[in-house]
Amino acid sequence: MDRIEKLIKKVSKPARLSVERCRLYTESMKQTEGEPMIIRQAKALKHVLENIPIQILDSELIVGTMLPNPPGAIIFPEGVGLRIINELDSLPNRETNRLMVDEEDAKVLREEIAPYWQRKTIEAFAFPLMPDIMQILYTGSVFVLTEIAGISHVAVNYPYLLRRGFRWFLEESERRIRALEESGVYEGEKYSFYQAAKIVSEAVINYGLRYSKLAEELAESEDGERREELLKIAEICRKVPAEKPETFWEAVQFVWLVQSALHQENYEQAISMGRIDQYLYPFFKKDIGEGRINRELAFDILANLWIKTNEIVPAFDSLLEQYFSGQATNQAVTIGGCDIYGNDATNELTYLMLEVTDRLRLRQPNVHVRINKGSPESFLKRLAEAISSGCNNLALFFDDAAVKALKNAEVDDRDALNYTTDGCVEIAPFGNSFTSSDAALINVAKALEYALNEGVDLQFGYEFGAKNRKTKILGRLAGKVEGAGFTHRKAGC
Repeated sequence: MDRIEKLIKKVSKPARLSVERCRLYTESMKQTEGEPMIIRQAKALKHVLENIPIQILDSELIVGTMLPNPPGAIIFPEGVGLRIINELDSLPNRETNRLMVDEEDAKVLREEIAPYWQRKTIEAFAFPLMPDIMQILYTGSVFVLTEIAGISHVAVNYPYLLRRGFRWFLEESERRIRALEESGVYEGEKYSFYQAAKIVSEAVINYGLRYSKLAEELAESEDGERREELLKIAEICRKVPAEKPETFWEAVQFVWLVQSALHQENYEQAISMGRIDQYLYPFFKKDIGEGRINRELAFDILANLWIKTNEIVPAFDSLLEQYFSGQATNQAVTIGGCDIYGNDATNELTYLMLEVTDRLRLRQPNVHVRINKGSPESFLKRLAEAISSGCNNLALFFDDAAVKALKNAEVDDRDALNYTTDGCVEIAPFGNSFTSSDAALINVAKALEYALNEGVDLQFGYEFGAKNRKTKILGRLAGKVEGAGFTHRKAGC
């Protein structure tokens, strides 16, 4: 555990506001104006992955930092990330969820980043389309649009990626581009998509190669066990995510490099790894059986992965702080549960991941445990011990209820049985759906308040919603409910 304790200590220090991603992203977007947006986004990600400072922390077995000197908060200026710019001076001193801010970084945000994005953000685009809604958006009283900042709340199809590797996607994109060009097509939605896929595939491959090169360089100044570890890391990153992995260590490293790249592409909330004990188990079982790894090394590799999810925190401003306690990015992993035939699929890796969660006791990842009537008694007992010990990032999902809910939503049997989780508590078919759950949080009680008060907000005073005779009648009726202690005004709705 010495290795693990060192790594936990590194991510336990105060987080800082990081400008590296938004600076590089903005540089690229300035250079690509006029091109199709999907191409611009792909080039921006490539620019970030190929230029953002990288590092390998002491004792790491799984590499790939989302930002230099973690922990920190990534800013997404294209969404609503620059709302925090008016609070740069107060972030280091606020009562909760403090963020350290470097003076030079603050200057870059104010003088270089903000001026470019002032009229180009998602918010700026949306405002003229729905001014009434946008005017009240940031009161937080009616709704919170969590994904106005970008796309998130999705479980990535890692099994599909692991079966292919990104060189396959690169070559397949090139093949399809050639086919279109041979038929005389050099533009359009399909052509741009394949071009973007090619650019992104190259970017992710090069991202891995950067870490391979860095590991080799660091190995030159090390000796003994750490030198061998760095050389092994170099070998692995030279292979993945370009090629499909063959070993457990390669598979976990593949997953993390892709996960960290996704967090550079888009808003960092709830990009989930899905049924991780299921798709990693074949690699684990093979390596254990062939003596390539033992349980102790597997524990350290998984513990490294768990720790990596704690390297970033959301850049919440003072308003969002009121709605989302703590600084969690809600990267979920799902373990346990049944297979696509309804049989329990708990395996050795399920137990090991539960042990990692219990022993590390970290804020992230959100560990979601599927249980069912066929779950082993030994697993349920171990799960109960972990929960009762105060390991409070565990959530339980009962398969019978979750599968039934998905089937009621017209999800087919196979996908319902193979459901995963993302974000805080959401369920979704694994790998073939973009549920975007939690994209908007609606305050239903506020609708009742408007109905009882002729469309006037009691807290802020603005008018919103329908104003008609029916709301006036309801308002008068509510005003007569005196003495009962629950009039709409006295209740403080």
